[in-house]
This record gives sequence, structure tokens and C-alpha cells, in this order.
Amino acid sequence: MAAEVHFRRSSTPPYRLGRKSLAVNISDIAAMGGVPEYFLLSLGAPAETTLDYLDQLMEGMLHEASRWGVSLIGGDTSSSPDRLIINIALWGRVKKSEVLTRSGAGVGDSIFVSGKLGSSAMGLKLLERGYRLQGEKLSFPSGKSKPTEEPHIRECLTTHLSPEPRVELGRTIASHRLASSMIDISDGLSRDLINICRESRTGAQLFKHRIPVSESVPHLAAESGEDPYHLALHGGEDYELLFTLPSNRLSKMEKLIEKGLPTPVTMIGSITQQEQGITIVDQQGNRQPLLSGGYEHFVPRNI
Repeated sequence: MAAEVHFRRSSTPPYRLGRKSLAVNISDIAAMGGVPEYFLLSLGAPAETTLDYLDQLMEGMLHEASRWGVSLIGGDTSSSPDRLIINIALWGRVKKSEVLTRSGAGVGDSIFVSGKLGSSAMGLKLLERGYRLQGEKLSFPSGKSKPTEEPHIRECLTTHLSPEPRVELGRTIASHRLASSMIDISDGLSRDLINICRESRTGAQLFKHRIPVSESVPHLAAESGEDPYHLALHGGEDYELLFTLPSNRLSKMEKLIEKGLPTPVTMIGSITQQEQGITIVDQQGNRQPLLSGGYEHFVPRNI
């Protein structure tokens, strides 16, 4: 994670940055059905970085590590000429027979997603507008009175700054051998579904009205005239699990849903033949190509 590329130091408290930098790596292990175990940390810091800042950064990182039983076993530190750089290599463990990748989706599989989407993207927009979350204290842009939407603002900022990796759900899916493929949503639902289809050599159809949008997003999007579904489709950094399920395993999934999963899941589409492309269908049955609007790492942008 590089400052001014993945985060802004001015709007990201060091404690939450420490938590997030490890959580997003843990999410990658969760997406393969694994359990995170230990990590290496390489840290590059510019000269003006204070010891207090680094203490808070490490406190957050080690707090996240303790939540998941992960150990920091080594790494390196270095000066950096102009920005803070946090590089983590994380190891996890999973049985060979339970490993999940992006390449196993098959025609006829159902597409599922965990949790609800869009609140992280909205949280980033709120940071850009001047909202801040320091500890439990919420502050507002200059000249704005305390809004009635405070609970929604707080939820979106928290989701963006402190994502929750879905380790328990990933283990449940893997241990019951339910999914044919899985990925975590880091770059956006649209882009990560395209990643599964490219690796699996398939197409897909997505049902727009089934996409689970976080309740806070429509409340806050209405004020700025934004489309909640656009944020849920393309926003990214939700760190929910996107997975495909063969038809002969649907009944098993339904039974687990009835018993209660660690995180709720929603069926949002199906895998199709590659030549049918990747499409999105609205509530009226209108179909159009699903274009990726998610994050692309090597396209110049300002965060």
C-alpha cells in the first residue's frame, strides 16, 4: 500500500491504516478458503514520519493480527524518499482438496456474493468531501452542521477504513466444498467477476436488482445524485467474497443458509458460455454488456 496511491495520510488515521493493510491481505487468504498464519512486513517511511505515527500504525496492524491469530515473524524497514510504503507478505494454510481459485467456474453455476456492497466506495467519497473518522470521533467538512445522516456516514467511513475479511465464511465454503471458484472484491464487483470469467473461460449474466446494496448507500447517494448500483458494481474495496456454485450443490448451500452462515450471501447471477459475453440484466429484462468500472492498477488517477 503506497501513500497517495492506495490511501491519503491526511484522511487515514495510522491505527486504521495498520489494521487495513493487514486485513486486505487476510482477505486474499479467505478468498482461497484458507486460514491466515504469519506475515512479513517491509516498511518504507519518509524522514518526517514521527515515532508516534509509526507506533499507532503498528498498534493497528498487531490488533488486526491478534483478531485472526496471525503472527508477525520478520521483515525490514527502510527510509523512503517521498511517501509511506507498506508491503506485507502473508502466508495461509488450506488443504489441497479445499483450495479455491478464480479458474473453476462452469457453465450453469450460480453466482453468489457475501454481505452488502457500495459502502466502502461511498466512504472514500466522504473522505474526499472532508469527512473524517478519528477513533470513534466523527468530524465534518468546514461549514457543514452535524448531518442527520450521521449513522450512515459513520458506517461507510468505517467500512472503507477498516474492512472485515470474510475468513470464517471462506472456510465454511471451502470445508463443505461448495464453490467452484472464488475471489474477494477488491477492485469492484464488475472487474472481479470479469476476472473469474477470464480465468474460467466463461461468460456471465448478472441480475442488477439482486445486487445487495448497503442500506447506507442510497441515503447518502441521493444527496449527491449518485447511482447506488454504480457504487456497488464498480466501487471496489468491499472485500466481500464473490463465488460460483454448481447446481448440484445448491441444496447444500440452502441448508447452510437456513442454519446461518457467518456472513449472509445472495445469489446475483449465473455463469454462461464464453461466447455469450458478460451481461447485466435490469428488472425489466433489458440486457446490456457489463463493462468494468472497477479499479485498474496501472491507469493514472488521483485518489
